[in-house]
Amino acid sequence: MQGWQVFEPFLEADKVINLPIAKHHALTGATLSFKNWFGILGGQRNRLHQQIHPSLVDLAAFMMPTLTLLDCYRVLLRNGPTGGNLEDVVIKKTLVAGTDPVAMDAYVAKAYWNLESDALPYLKLAEQRGLGTVDFTQVRTKFSKV
Repeated sequence: MQGWQVFEPFLEADKVINLPIAKHHALTGATLSFKNWFGILGGQRNRLHQQIHPSLVDLAAFMMPTLTLLDCYRVLLRNGPTGGNLEDVVIKKTLVAGTDPVAMDAYVAKAYWNLESDALPYLKLAEQRGLGTVDFTQVRTKFSKV
């Protein structure tokens, strides 16, 4: 991307917390932490879908959140992002939090859609740009149950 309208408070923030919701996306495979950044843009965002994977990486490199909290409480497994019905939703009651959005997206894509990271081309592009690792097994993790 060369330039785009961005919601101004994001440009002025010292710290940014990304709060995406996990859902299926027909074009990218899943809407996770990277795809969530489309929400800060103005203008004709649909134009970015022509080269969606590089656009996702450009946005992520621009924003690089301090923390990502990925809402996996209810997950839309099919027919997303705007379609679907209740049979397409599964209740997981899960929150995935971290500082490596590449690892987080790779983990959630594998956990809920059984997608390997190479099925989401933006993840490999993001790793090549130094935004994180697709090998989520190498990231320090902690699981807790409530």
